[in-house]
Amino acid sequence: NGCKSREEGCKKEEKGFFAEVRYLQLHDIDVPDRVMERRLLGLVRDLEKEREEYINQE
Repeated sequence: NGCKSREEGCKKEEKGFFAEVRYLQLHDIDVPDRVMERRLLGLVRDLEKEREEYINQE
């Protein structure tokens, strides 16, 4: 793991990010329709592939 606390002297070259937060609020984000379509198309393709493999096993 590349994350270190500030007390450990995290350097810029080291990957990762460390943050101390007392409260964290997650808000809704808008995902563009184009991105959602690509994601759903990928899921459909994965399901079709899985279905085909299942049928071939029988």
